[in-house]
Amino acid sequence: MEFGDFPAVDMDPPEASITRNLVVLLLDASGSMAEADTDEAGNKRGTSKIETLRAALNRFLAIDVHNEPKLQANGELAILTFGNGVVPALTLGNPVLPGSPFHFIRNVTSTPDFPVGGNTPMGAAIGKALDIIDARKQSLAESGITHEFRPNVFLLTDGRPNDAREVLDDSIKRLHAEEARNGVLLWALGTQDAYAPWLERIADKGNYLPLPGNSLAQFLRFVSKSMRRQGGRRGEEDAATIYHDVTRNVSFDEAVDALLDDEGGSARS
Repeated sequence: MEFGDFPAVDMDPPEASITRNLVVLLLDASGSMAEADTDEAGNKRGTSKIETLRAALNRFLAIDVHNEPKLQANGELAILTFGNGVVPALTLGNPVLPGSPFHFIRNVTSTPDFPVGGNTPMGAAIGKALDIIDARKQSLAESGITHEFRPNVFLLTDGRPNDAREVLDDSIKRLHAEEARNGVLLWALGTQDAYAPWLERIADKGNYLPLPGNSLAQFLRFVSKSMRRQGGRRGEEDAATIYHDVTRNVSFDEAVDALLDDEGGSARS
């Protein structure tokens, strides 16, 4: 069954599904996110970067993500922010289990405001994302539930990691090991202020993407489109193959996306 074949209404409750799709958003909440949001030419847009991101995130959770039938059917979402040396999980309503950072996407419609400030513990954030995914996989397995595609992590930043070097190195090593065993996918997206050399080391298989137009809203557009593109993929495909296919066939331009969807839909199987 193709992604788009799932009905948008009359679905069973997501907790009744025997498969799940896990999605984690890692959002930079360091002090630089309080600075003015600008376009590629440096012209101010009239809001801070965090204000722009919050508005786009609330639209995504209220409208856009609910137009993705697969995620409506069995998707679980966790949102982690990283800044000021900490990596908290946002409360998005009732979790899938008490104390879990994951929430059924169908029940999520908004996100609480979250503070920004301090440094950029990106390595710790990646490590925590891997931790919560591993814990949720174990919990699902104990209940006889499998994850349909491999879990997806989407990282957004406007800067560079400044964890202790051993923390960052360990998180990158863990990430690449999980990718090698087909355990997770991570997409890194950065503004024009993001430090590409480090992000390309983290996302070293073509899965680092600069945001076009320096647009934070495009991050969430990519989340939706990339998950749609992955519908029906074979589980044995290696991470590099999936990264290449998605980045080649998902455009940030609506018209181009429609063309690619028409011409390349068969590649999803």
